[in-house]
Amino acid sequence: MTAFLWVLAVLLVIVGAVGTVLPALPGVPLIFAGVLLAAWAEDFQRIGGWTLGILAVLALIGLVVDYVAASMSAQRAGASRQGIIGAALGTVAGIFTGLVGLKGTFGRIPRGPHAEYGNLTVSTGCMARSVRDTARWFDVTNGHD
Repeated sequence: MTAFLWVLAVLLVIVGAVGTVLPALPGVPLIFAGVLLAAWAEDFQRIGGWTLGILAVLALIGLVVDYVAASMSAQRAGASRQGIIGAALGTVAGIFTGLVGLKGTFGRIPRGPHAEYGNLTVSTGCMARSVRDTARWFDVTNGHD
């Protein structure tokens, strides 16, 4: 059982390291979870409570810095405060409710008959309960302006 926990811990750390580069994976929490699992697998003999406490604080700092950096870059790109808050709340709601979303790329989903007069940053998207429903929506709305 200990060998299985160690393999799982190493996999978590590796996936977490990849997640520090890829935006879809939560890198810092996965690395911390891997270290915590490794400590638990050895009954906290090699990795003690103080070390885990320091790593937990560093992981929390990493998450806060990541959030602040994303917020600052969004504001610099022109996002409003309400838009950033809505995106954060939508992310949390999506994690717990299992919502699937799709935002079509520019020109892939028609914006309407007078699209040339409208805002070029506006696009249509959908939220659904499953990937199949999202794909069905995309098939129906797919087209060109």
